[in-house]
Amino acid sequence: MRAIRLKTHAVLLVILGAITWMLAESTLAEEPAPKKPCVKEGDLLKIFILDEPSLSRIYGVSKDGIIRMPFFGNIGVAGLTAKQVEARLTTIIEAEYFSNPKVKVRHLKK
Repeated sequence: MRAIRLKTHAVLLVILGAITWMLAESTLAEEPAPKKPCVKEGDLLKIFILDEPSLSRIYGVSKDGIIRMPFFGNIGVAGLTAKQVEARLTTIIEAEYFSNPKVKVRHLKK
């Protein structure tokens, strides 16, 4: 009699574990990460370069997905978030112009 109870408990634990796993999987599958808006052709980016205010202004994204900035040239931004554009600009400026630039990007869209 005791062996039957143990087997019953073991089966119930396995079933409960399987149900819990299935519920967790379905919950994860139903909740995609929220998408952050990506830059695309025609969008406007307000770029602040705190160390160089003359370059801080609104830039339009071309059909090729780039912005044209004086001194820095053409920079591909299509498909990036504002934070990723900040990181890209910071890397470019730091590598070629001055150290530790403070760059902020605001995505204004179309």
